[in-house]
Amino acid sequence: MPLRLMLVSLLAVGVSFSAHAAILVDDQFIDGGITNGGDTLDAAWSAITPPTPGSVSLISPFGGSNATNALHLGTTTTFSGALGTFTNGTALALGDSITLAFDLRLTSAPTANGAGLRFGFGSANNTYGFTYGEGGTVGAAFVQWSPALLSGNPNVIYAASSTPSSSINDQVSHSFSITLTRASSNTLSLSASVDGVAYTAITGGTVSSFTFNNILIGNGNVIQAFNLDNVVVSTAAAIPEPSTWAALAGGMGLVVAIYRRRRVF
Repeated sequence: MPLRLMLVSLLAVGVSFSAHAAILVDDQFIDGGITNGGDTLDAAWSAITPPTPGSVSLISPFGGSNATNALHLGTTTTFSGALGTFTNGTALALGDSITLAFDLRLTSAPTANGAGLRFGFGSANNTYGFTYGEGGTVGAAFVQWSPALLSGNPNVIYAASSTPSSSINDQVSHSFSITLTRASSNTLSLSASVDGVAYTAITGGTVSSFTFNNILIGNGNVIQAFNLDNVVVSTAAAIPEPSTWAALAGGMGLVVAIYRRRRVF
C-alpha cells in the first residue's frame, strides 16, 4: 500500500472510533406548549393512562427559586405519570448509552412507598426504569415494565447496587437521572442517580429493542402530583478500548518507520 494511502487509512480508523455525544431532548417548557412546540428539542407530552389518566399541563412557576414554566402532573390514580415522546432516537450500538436527566418537585406531602417515584425510557417492547422511595420509606430498584407504562408485565426487578439512606419526603426540588448502556446483544447496563447518589444494575438477557423514544416519569402505587422541569435526553457513543488505541498507535509507528527507512535509502 502506498505510504499516503496507509496513513489515510489509519487516520480513518481513528476517526471511526472517536466518541461523540448528541442531545435528543432539551425541554424547559419555555415556549408555552407541551406538544413539541416551537423548539425542535422539545418532547411531546401526554398523560400515561393505566387505565384512568391523570393530566399534564403547563404551569408557572416550577417552585422554590425556579420561577420558570414547568410541566405539572395532576392525578387521582396510582401508576400515573407523564409520557414524553421524541422521534430522533436511534438504536444503541454496543457500548452506546442514552441518559435522561430532570428536576422534579412534589407538590404535596408524599405517601410512604418504597417505589413511589418511577422514571425511565420506553421502547416498542418494554420500559426500563428506576424506582425510588417516598414519604419516609426507603427503596431503590431497576425495573422492566410494559411498553409506555410504569407497571405491568413483565415487571422484572433488577436489584440496585445499594439501598438509599433516605427517601423523598418534602416539596423541594430534586435532581434525577437514569442511563441505559447496551452491554451486549441482549442486555443493558443500568445506572441512576438521585441528588448525585448513584445506583447501578444490569439486565438479564431479555432486551429485544435498543431504540428508545419515550420518557416516562411518574408514580408507583401512590397518588402524587408533581412539577417537572429541565428535561434533557442525551446519547453517547462507545469509547474505544485502550487496546484499540494501542493498535492505532502501533500502526502509526509503522508508517513513521517506513517513512524514515525510505528517506535513508
